[in-house]
Amino acid sequence: MDTRQSDVADKFVSLLVSHSAYVILVFYGYPYLGNIAGTAAAIPVLVIAWYYGLGGGLVAALLSISTNMVLLLMAGASSLEAPLELIFNTFIILFYGASAGYISETRRELLKEIRLRENAEKALHYLNAQLEGRVKTRTRQLSSLNTQLSAELQARKRAQAGLQYRGSILETIAGIAEDTLKADNYVEPIPDMLRSLGQATRVERVRLFQNIPSRSPRDRILSLRKEWVAHPRFKDRLGPRKITYREAGLLRWQRKLAAGEIVTDTLDGVDPDVRDMMNQEEIRSILIMPIFSGPQWWGSISLASITSKRKWGRAETSALRAVADILGAHIQRESEYERTLLGWAKALELRDQETEGHTQRVTRLAVELATRLGYNDAELTDIRRGALLHDIGKLGVPDAILNKPGKLSESEWRIMRKHPEYARDMLRPIIFLHSALPIPYAHHERWDGNGYPRKLKGARIPAPARLFAVVDVWDALTSDRPYRKAWSPSRAAEFMLKQMGTHFDPEILPIFLAQMVDLGVLPARALKARRAAA
Repeated sequence: MDTRQSDVADKFVSLLVSHSAYVILVFYGYPYLGNIAGTAAAIPVLVIAWYYGLGGGLVAALLSISTNMVLLLMAGASSLEAPLELIFNTFIILFYGASAGYISETRRELLKEIRLRENAEKALHYLNAQLEGRVKTRTRQLSSLNTQLSAELQARKRAQAGLQYRGSILETIAGIAEDTLKADNYVEPIPDMLRSLGQATRVERVRLFQNIPSRSPRDRILSLRKEWVAHPRFKDRLGPRKITYREAGLLRWQRKLAAGEIVTDTLDGVDPDVRDMMNQEEIRSILIMPIFSGPQWWGSISLASITSKRKWGRAETSALRAVADILGAHIQRESEYERTLLGWAKALELRDQETEGHTQRVTRLAVELATRLGYNDAELTDIRRGALLHDIGKLGVPDAILNKPGKLSESEWRIMRKHPEYARDMLRPIIFLHSALPIPYAHHERWDGNGYPRKLKGARIPAPARLFAVVDVWDALTSDRPYRKAWSPSRAAEFMLKQMGTHFDPEILPIFLAQMVDLGVLPARALKARRAAA
């Protein structure tokens, strides 16, 4: 039984009890008390009206009034003599019934509204719970989606950064290839090449090594040609500029590079000897690419990370391989140029019997002297080429004059003195030899201005021609000729010192003679005696 049914039963029992009490009191002749009971009988009317509304209250009131009247009649006629009590009871019951019914109607409306509100609140709670569930679900979905989008965005950023990085490297390689093609020799663009490569690959050090042949492969010399570093404190940390692979503990690297393999090592995974070298150099990881000029292993180029242990990817490996290929091709091209120049020089020596071996000797001495004077690699290349071709203009001199056993006549000398101009005319159309032209064209000029072909004087004579003039005369004096025997180094030095300031640059000649002393060709006492005489 629910609450509503329990209320109806309670009210019915109350009504029955009240009427029963009223009947008993009236029947036993207690009219006054009967009036009280009649009044009490209104209570069930109130209850019925309260529960069933206005209509129910009026029906209950009429029923109560009728019952009241019947009971009064049954109690005796004397009770009818008191109509005021009857009217009073009737009024009370009707009033109570109507009031209770009205209040009940109002209450019912209120309860209905309350139930509607409760239902609405329940519905709202339900909807709110549903909404909260959906919001939580949607929030989780959005959070998951946001995480996915964030990860995708990061991946795209990384991919974009990778594309930009690789694009920068490709652009750098294209620039290196273009600059290399424009250069007259492979040495000239190397500093910019290493700098561009280091900046593009974001490393702290880039180095170019050249192999120097030796009698034993185990004693192959590792020579540092050029390096670029991102910070000054990392400069000049290699120690000796020339060292054998064996002494450096790099025989394993030598074998791999000679076989055309890439060397990639970190500080943690190398042999103890190599680890010592890398610690000394503060190198945490290194990538080395061999350079081949044709089939010949020429050297290597390396990227080194100093600030972090770096994992080398395809971008760095491809960039280093591209630069190694460009260098190898350019070195091979230059080697072919050198072989061509050597062929020209050999052809000239075959034609001019008295100068056999002269070209190779003066070339070696001129490069050594230029190195002492501080010339850079590109300038050394020009000096080597110019020395190889210094007498190429003699190809334009007739054999009868070139190989005449006796002294030349004045007219023959005029023709012979034209060979620098012949050299100029022969070499000028060859673009890569422009910077080597000063030696073939001006090595017969004299410091006092009495040389040929243009009678240049002093510092107006190109510096390469001035240094080569010293080397050329030295070799001519110390070599056998058909018309005389070779002079001793001391005699040649004494003669040349007398020509200092007239034929030779007074600053270059002493350096050259000191070089010959260091090489063990000229006794040191020869220079000491000259200084004592001076």
